[in-house]
Amino acid sequence: MRRALYSAQRMTGRIERRWFTQTMPELAVLWRLIVPGWSHLYLGQIWRGRLFLWGYLLFLIPGVLLFGSTIGSILIGFAFSVHSSAALDIVMRDTPHATFRQRMAMSIAVSLAVGVLIYWPLWRAVTRFIEPHTITRFSGPFEDGDVVMVHPRALPQVGQVVIYDIPEGRTRGNPHGHGERIIWFRGERIDRIVAGPGDRVQWDGQQLLVNGAASPWLPLEPAALPKEGKLSFAVPADCFLILPTTEPDEWIIQRDNLWEGLCYVKAEDIHGRVFARTQPLWHWRRF
Repeated sequence: MRRALYSAQRMTGRIERRWFTQTMPELAVLWRLIVPGWSHLYLGQIWRGRLFLWGYLLFLIPGVLLFGSTIGSILIGFAFSVHSSAALDIVMRDTPHATFRQRMAMSIAVSLAVGVLIYWPLWRAVTRFIEPHTITRFSGPFEDGDVVMVHPRALPQVGQVVIYDIPEGRTRGNPHGHGERIIWFRGERIDRIVAGPGDRVQWDGQQLLVNGAASPWLPLEPAALPKEGKLSFAVPADCFLILPTTEPDEWIIQRDNLWEGLCYVKAEDIHGRVFARTQPLWHWRRF
C-alpha cells in the first residue's frame, strides 16, 4: 500500500512539472507580461487587453498620487492584483480544463513571479531615492497624517529641509504650572538647516545673521523663535545648526537654557532631505 501511494505521489509530481512546462507561453508573449494587457493585445485579444490595462491604471494612478498613505498602499495592492490576474489569464489560456489544484498552484506561482521579478526591483529602485514618512506629532506647517517625501541619500546642506533626530535631553518644569516634573524630549523632527559646521549665528529677535550677514534661509516656523532677547551660536565642526521651530512642545523651545542643546545636530542624525509634502493632496507643498 505504501509503495502504491509513493508511486502515485511521484507520478503526480511528474505530471505537475510536465503540465507547468507545457503551459508556459512563448517568449514574445512572456516578456510583455510586464505591462498588464500588453500580451493580450499582442495576441489579438483587444477588449480583454484593454480591460486589464485600464483596470490596472484605474488603481495604479491614484495609488501613486496617494503614495505613502494607507489608501495609497491599498490601491497599489489592487493594481498588483489586476497585474497578477492578467498574467495568470495569459498563462492559463491554453489549459481550460485544468484542475482546481493546478489553477491554485499556477496562481501562486504567477503572483510570486510578478512580485519578485517586477515589483520588488521597482520598489528597491524607487525607495533608493524616495521614502514616504507620515507625520504623527509635528506642529508648524504640518498636521497629523501629512505625508512627506524624503530623499534618504541626499548629503545635508545648508538650506535643506531635513528629517532628523533631535538631540535627546530633559528638563525640569511643567508647561501647565502645576508642580514640577522631568520632561524628556527625543525622536524625529523636521526643520531647515540654517548653518553649517564652524558658522557663527545670531538671532536678534527679528533677523538671523550667519557669519555677520543676513541669512537667506529661515527655519520653517520663524514665528516660534524668541521675540525678546538674543540667541548666539558657534556651530561645532561636526554639527549643523537646525532651529527646532516645528517642535510640538512649544514650552520646551521657549526655555532659553535649552536652545543650544537642541540645535546642534550631527550629520549621522540627519536621515534625509524632505523635498515635498504630498498628502493630503490639497496641502501639497514643495520644499
